[in-house]
Amino acid sequence: GGGSAPDDLDLGGAFVLVVGNEARGRDPGVLDRATVRLTIPMEGPVDSLNAAIAGSVVLFAAARQRRMRDGRRSDVGGAP
Repeated sequence: GGGSAPDDLDLGGAFVLVVGNEARGRDPGVLDRATVRLTIPMEGPVDSLNAAIAGSVVLFAAARQRRMRDGRRSDVGGAP
């Protein structure tokens, strides 16, 4: 926790995504070098996501921001 939500960050440019594993999290040395921390907002009884799902959520948010920036509004199938 403690980071910004994906929708609150500019993910339209180049970035490195570090996803910690479910058991041990991220390596402290890598986390110390991070310039931005991101947290996926969770509702209800869910405490965490599988690392692959968490990464997919962030990459989807980045792709959506890039589509919006490029004037393509749809999240599905390239339709306007």
